[in-house]
Amino acid sequence: MNFKNAELIQIGNFLQTLTLPAQISRARTKLVKSLNDSLKELSEGERQLVTDFGGEVTEQGQISWTDGVVPDGYNDEHAVLLNEQVTIELNQPTLMNALKEYFAKWDGEIDPQYAEAFDAFFDALETEEEK
Repeated sequence: MNFKNAELIQIGNFLQTLTLPAQISRARTKLVKSLNDSLKELSEGERQLVTDFGGEVTEQGQISWTDGVVPDGYNDEHAVLLNEQVTIELNQPTLMNALKEYFAKWDGEIDPQYAEAFDAFFDALETEEEK
């Protein structure tokens, strides 16, 4: 499944709110683990970007710029990073198929704060279904 880096946290949070049947919950757990692995890579990329632009990331995750001002071009490059596509794979076809089948028929309620995350997640599932 393909997602934008910017969608990873919201999709993971959305999936964690659902009460699911055992097999689907297992698939979700593996999917969230893959999302978290991609988030770690994103975090490393963000830290490297800050370093490349002359900043430093503190232990608390705060960005400190040398002269206290965000350098020109940083926000543009960060936006590019957040819009990059990441591929998340469940290397267990049985679980992936169960996840796709479950959500193809699922008509649960979506908390408005997760509407965009659900949309991105469902789009990725539909694209995966077409493969």
